[in-house]
Amino acid sequence: MRNRPAPGDVRSTATGNWRKLHVGTAPKARGPWKVSKKRLLTTRPKWMSTNKKASVWAPSLIRGDNGKFVVYYSGVVKGTKGRRCIGSATGNSATHAFHPDSRPIACWKGSGTSPKDKIKSEGAGFSLIDPTPARIGNTTVLTYKTQFRAHGKWHTTIRMVKLNSASPNHVVANPVHANGQSIRLTNSWSKYIEENPVLVKHGKRYTLFTSFGWFGRCNYVTRYRQNTSLWTGWKHKKAANLKFPANTNTCGRGNAQVMRGTKSGTWRIFFNGHPDGPEPGHGPKGLYVGSVAWHHGRPSVTAIL
Repeated sequence: MRNRPAPGDVRSTATGNWRKLHVGTAPKARGPWKVSKKRLLTTRPKWMSTNKKASVWAPSLIRGDNGKFVVYYSGVVKGTKGRRCIGSATGNSATHAFHPDSRPIACWKGSGTSPKDKIKSEGAGFSLIDPTPARIGNTTVLTYKTQFRAHGKWHTTIRMVKLNSASPNHVVANPVHANGQSIRLTNSWSKYIEENPVLVKHGKRYTLFTSFGWFGRCNYVTRYRQNTSLWTGWKHKKAANLKFPANTNTCGRGNAQVMRGTKSGTWRIFFNGHPDGPEPGHGPKGLYVGSVAWHHGRPSVTAIL
């Protein structure tokens, strides 16, 4: 599938202007995919920049127990030079425009946005991106990335909040913080960025998938960490690259979403890559789907469908 960046759950969403961002759906993982012509948000929330170039990034969907759909996205904060925070919006359908909540889910202290999850800023340029919801048993969580560049390196972390499963645009208390404060799952200092968190549970293990490298380049890979606890013990878990079939010829294998298949016991991965090599200044144009298997509790991609 060409020109479909940033897969999110079974429905694929892309990065772009808040008015023009659309949602794609398909009857099967391999398509055919149909893109809704309706815009993502009914209006721009007051905390978000009014600059027409302040695009919405990395939207992702979930359905609450109340039957309503919630989309999470990264938007530019008003009065900043491109600094982003995590917003949410609610709708009655996965393919219609969503009404944004007045307060962001997560932002830094001093942003003036009154966020539900308030974290410390690391300095100018500090941003929150890549919100991804997950349903783990009866628990609903949201993971997201923070990023800050200093001393020639990127400091990126993955954080997680617990959400109200009935109304997943509300942050609730978690086992670590009674006030609902997010916890940090990863902590990376590198010339590369770690991003796009995706959390699943298989058997008794929790697996956190992330993308590592440079978005749109051939070194952009998917990797994972595993833990037996959802809320503690993540910081010291080492990452391993997710293995793909030897004949996988895409340039880049990141920006992945891993989820259960429609048939019981099956797992699928959606990921981005260039089919013909990198294109400077452009993100990956291909959306691919593959099968995931678990061997001794560890995931690997067994086939590209």
